[in-house]
Amino acid sequence: MYGLVDVGGRYLAIDALNIREAVPFPDSISPLAVNLPGLLGAMILREDTMPLVDCAALLGLSTEVPLSERVVTIVIDADRKQLLGLVVNALQGMISQDRSRCAEMGIVGHGPMLAGAQSFVRDGAVVSILNPPLLFDQPSLPFAVQQDRSCAPLETGASGKSGYLLCGYQDFGPAFPLSDIHATIPMVPLQDSPLAHGPCDGVIHHHGTDIPILDSLQLFGLGGNFSRPESSASVALRAPGGGLVAFGIDRFFDIVHTRTEDLLDVPRVISGRSDLFSGRDWQALPRHRRPTPLA
Repeated sequence: MYGLVDVGGRYLAIDALNIREAVPFPDSISPLAVNLPGLLGAMILREDTMPLVDCAALLGLSTEVPLSERVVTIVIDADRKQLLGLVVNALQGMISQDRSRCAEMGIVGHGPMLAGAQSFVRDGAVVSILNPPLLFDQPSLPFAVQQDRSCAPLETGASGKSGYLLCGYQDFGPAFPLSDIHATIPMVPLQDSPLAHGPCDGVIHHHGTDIPILDSLQLFGLGGNFSRPESSASVALRAPGGGLVAFGIDRFFDIVHTRTEDLLDVPRVISGRSDLFSGRDWQALPRHRRPTPLA
């Protein structure tokens, strides 16, 4: 599983195990008493001081996206207990990719590449894979030391923590487990199908596969669309018995994490299908976060 980010107009994939979370660029940052390549300063993230490094500058790329519109991806090396705020243009979602199908490349006369030594193709575009161990080996790279209070990598389940992709659909804010996500799919036309009845709005074509897409509002007991949409963005999840099923969304906010014991019950006044939820976490609500449209 990879997190997809936009860096200077290029796709970059980061292993989800190396992503702690993603947050909007802060309203203010603090300068540090050092001058290092790509270093923008530091932000206070809860109780941690997090150095911020411009990923585009680190890779020798340029971008015209203002800092205020960018996203901070918190990258972690769990073995070394090191953290870094990697500033990227945008978070593009999550995707599952078989490593055996990745291409490999190198540069004559150069050592290992920080990004691009491995890559894969998504929607006709090459996606370079970041090498996190090599990232934390970069000379003069600032990093924060992970404290005991910090969270573990998102997909390990250590200490009861789990990672989620926080999404939005109209006024509804579902969060989908990272471990179950096959891919986030941008706005695509819906195809008619015999499956299109009840909560199923039709099917979408994704890399040669027809995936049924469900009306999230109707499925989760929150009402429903007045009419079947002609197109939709979605999150495709792996079904327990095999195959894929997509849930209609219109935006995602970021990656969040929470402990199982911190989840609260979902009362029936919120949803008529509370049995479909693991719980609710008010701390994950994006009150001050900019939504990322999937379009």
